[in-house]
Amino acid sequence: YNTLQFAGTIDLAYDIDLLRQAIGAERMSLYGVSYGTSVAGVYATVFPQHTHRVVMDGALHPAPDAAVRGESFAFASQSFWDGIVRDCEASVLRNLSQEEVCPAAPEVALKAQKVLHGTNRTEANSLLLLIWAASYYESWAPLAMACIQQFFSGKDVPGCRELKSRKAVNLLQSLQSLRNAPDPGDPGFGSRGSHPDWQHALKDIVRSRNESTPVDRFLFGLPAVVMGTDTAGRLDEEELVTWWKRTKERAPIGIIWALDWMVAM
Repeated sequence: YNTLQFAGTIDLAYDIDLLRQAIGAERMSLYGVSYGTSVAGVYATVFPQHTHRVVMDGALHPAPDAAVRGESFAFASQSFWDGIVRDCEASVLRNLSQEEVCPAAPEVALKAQKVLHGTNRTEANSLLLLIWAASYYESWAPLAMACIQQFFSGKDVPGCRELKSRKAVNLLQSLQSLRNAPDPGDPGFGSRGSHPDWQHALKDIVRSRNESTPVDRFLFGLPAVVMGTDTAGRLDEEELVTWWKRTKERAPIGIIWALDWMVAM
């Protein structure tokens, strides 16, 4: 048989109903997160008589069109980053000590944009990776803000300074060198390095660069198969480039994550 014949969300909904039957429940309540919101929505649509309550956390756009779905990924990621930027800017207006104020404030977005479009491509690429990470791992946000200020000003900033002190060529090598940081209380970095989100992301990045066999980072492959099965239509190369140019103007940070999904689908 062809795996793709059974990889759609509708198939998962029927599997869930088999579970309901197996446990003898007349109705089921579903709690869906991210892609799980699609699962919960499809199940409730197909089996309304067996659905009790549905909770959706971080709902995916239900449109099956490839371009629309890709834009929804981009805008969701962009809005998260925009929220981090707003919180950083707001720290200037609060009654905080100098050490507590976000280091990249004020004009966070402007500083980041100048670094990303600057001539130092190593710093630009490193910052882009950090911003992407901060958009999905909240504990990366302090490091991203510290590096925005350091790359923009050219002056060492606690947090980002620790990366520079390790004389790494770029951020990925810095992250590799910090994989087994001996001091979890290292100011500005070590305490965040012990956070589970940091540990999981670092392991994935390091494994994917060190192993000879491909690594499915962030378990991306299986969801891509399901999303591709659920999504109507495909973009050819010219259409994908047009979509990318249009979307990156409205979501310059979110486009990073969305482009991965568009290519996967």
